[in-house]
Amino acid sequence: MKIGIEIEGFVYNNQQRVDVYQVFGEGEVFKGIGVYKTDAGKHQLEIALEPVRTSKELKELIKEALSQLPFSWTIFFEGTDPYSEDGEELPWAPKPRYKALRKALEIEAGPSAKGVREVSRFSSTHFHIGIDPFSEEGLKLLNCLNRWAPFLAVLFAHPYPSYRLRKCWWGWGNNARLPGYRFFKSQKELKETLFSLPQLVKVNKDKEWLPYLKPPKELTSLHLGTIYWWVRPRPDYGTVEFRPFDALPPPLLIDAFETMRNLIDFILSSKKNLPSFPEYQWWQMISHQDKNLAQRFFMKIKVL
Repeated sequence: MKIGIEIEGFVYNNQQRVDVYQVFGEGEVFKGIGVYKTDAGKHQLEIALEPVRTSKELKELIKEALSQLPFSWTIFFEGTDPYSEDGEELPWAPKPRYKALRKALEIEAGPSAKGVREVSRFSSTHFHIGIDPFSEEGLKLLNCLNRWAPFLAVLFAHPYPSYRLRKCWWGWGNNARLPGYRFFKSQKELKETLFSLPQLVKVNKDKEWLPYLKPPKELTSLHLGTIYWWVRPRPDYGTVEFRPFDALPPPLLIDAFETMRNLIDFILSSKKNLPSFPEYQWWQMISHQDKNLAQRFFMKIKVL
C-alpha cells in the first residue's frame, strides 16, 4: 500500500517571512517529487509528495524535495508559526478559493467564523493512505484512525504540547464539518452523512469561486470545503486522509510514517474488536495532551 504525504512549514529568510505564494503561485509540479504550493498562509510552504511504500523511499524523496528550494530559506516544520502571537492573523495566500471559503463560513457560522482567520498560523502533516475509503477495509481504517487520532496527534505533537491542537479547529464552522468523535456503521451511513453537509464553495461557469452552501452533488467535491475531519475520505484521490499531526521535521516525520505503517497493518489484519475510547477521553486527550498515556497505549498494541 502506498502513502502520499503532504508536508507543511513556515518559510523565513533572516527572520523575515517569505512570500511563498509569489514563488509558486497556485502550485508548481516538480516531476518525480510532487506539487509545491502554499497552504492558507502566504509564507506557508506545502509539498504534496508522490506516494511511497517505505520510509527509505520517503527519506530520499524528502531530501530531494528540500534540495529544490532556495538555500537562503529556513523552514520551520512546526504546528504553530514560532514568530506569531496568540490571536494573530498572518497574511493569507490570495487564492480566490480561500476568499470564497471565508465568506461562506461567515454566512454559515456568523461571528464565530472569525476564528478561521488564525488558521494561517498553523501547519500540519497529512497522510493519504492508498485504500478506497468506501470499501469495507477503508471504512474500518477510517473509524479506527478517527477514534485514535488525538492520541496519535499528541504522541507526535511538535512542539509539545501542541497549541495547534487546542486552537486550530474549534468553533469557526458547523461542528459536523470539524473534527469530532465519529463512528460509521456502514458505507451507506458514511455517504449519507457526507451528502447531508453543505459544500461551502463552488466554481461557476466563469471559473469564479463563490459561496455555495448546498449539499454536494458528488463526493469528489469534499475537498472543496465540505469537511475538515481529522480522518476523512478523499474519493477524488481514492484515499483515506489522516490529518491530525502537526507539521513534522523530517526525522520525526519518518518516525510517524513507520508508526502509521505499523498501525495500518495492525488495524487491517486484526480479526478482533479493536480498542476504543469513550468520547470524553477523545476530547480530554486534546485538552490535557498526556503524551505518556498515548505512548503506553500504542506500546500496548505493539505498533511503536
